[in-house]
Amino acid sequence: SWDGWARDLAMDPAPGGGFRLLLVLPPGRYEMKFIVDGIWMSSDDIEKTDCPNKNNIVFASEMALAPYSPPALKGGGSDEEDG
Repeated sequence: SWDGWARDLAMDPAPGGGFRLLLVLPPGRYEMKFIVDGIWMSSDDIEKTDCPNKNNIVFASEMALAPYSPPALKGGGSDEEDG
């Protein structure tokens, strides 16, 4: 884990479904789990460790990617002013 399992972090709903959490971490391999209704669990959709706990494995790289949603344009989708 990135902080020695010291704290729980809440995920936010993501546009288009699912959930997300943005963390800034040094490049490397990290283990994680999800807490759902008070129960620690791993995802079958993410690589897992071979240890008995079956933690999920995520990798942080030197590149940061973040989703971007441009603001809606005023005036019905045209950036020309009325008048």
